Amino acid sequence: FNDGNKPSEFDLKFEMSTNLGNDTNASFSTPFQSSIPNTFVIKINQNTLEDRTALGLARTILHEGIHARLWEFYYRNGRGVTNIDFPGVYDYMRVHGKNWDHEQMAAFYIETIAQGLKQFDNGQHLDSFYNALAWVGLNKNLTDHNNQGATYNTLAWDSLTTPEQTTILNIIQDEKDNGNKNCN
Repeated sequence: FNDGNKPSEFDLKFEMSTNLGNDTNASFSTPFQSSIPNTFVIKINQNTLEDRTALGLARTILHEGIHARLWEFYYRNGRGVTNIDFPGVYDYMRVHGKNWDHEQMAAFYIETIAQGLKQFDNGQHLDSFYNALAWVGLNKNLTDHNNQGATYNTLAWDSLTTPEQTTILNIIQDEKDNGNKNCN
């Protein structure tokens, strides 16, 4: 994590794990949940890799990376986020409680995830395709592997029209069924 020339007091580590359930793509832990001091850990489920598409795995990495970044803001300076340090993060925590990070991701990071997927995929699809994939994990209907995903609806998802939601769901299902499962 860096902000310009200012490095963070935290590190981010990715690990492969065979200890996650088959309905879990990845897990995320803060420095206070992991055994590694000052390190956020993202564990990718090695057991499900052969069933995942390359874009599905890339989306998981982006999604979990944004979780880590949002929580990195929270834990900076060892005191928790304040309305002065990061007012947007503070507001989402105050208003949305335990699902604050998913709410903030759905409201502000769909485009970030979509652009990351587009870059990873060399822009082989329309922007609407990548935007649809970015919704996985941010709504209880958008699962990525064996019904894994959010257990609630985000407000951003609920604000979409039914035809928009249906289009997104269809794109995600098509990618799961027909997407490239070879990750280079």
